[in-house]
Amino acid sequence: MINLFSKIPEIRGERITLTKITKDDAAALRRLAGSDVVYRYETTFLYERKYDDIYRVIDGLYDECLEESLILGVFERDADAGDKFCGIADKWIR
Repeated sequence: MINLFSKIPEIRGERITLTKITKDDAAALRRLAGSDVVYRYETTFLYERKYDDIYRVIDGLYDECLEESLILGVFERDADAGDKFCGIADKWIR
């Protein structure tokens, strides 16, 4: 991915936004990663649960994964309340 984009893309639609996951999203990402309902569908970096510190996951997310995949946060757009984190979009390049 590093060769395809000069920076991490942001995609805005009428109701959702796909954009970079930041430390501001840590609490929501932790809830997602800890959910037994979602656990089996999670992307590899969360599925392995190799880090207890979600901030460490976020810090290394775009350094570690950009060569093989693109991972973006999925946010529900709300003009009144701001964007709400609701999932992960993950595309692996092989």
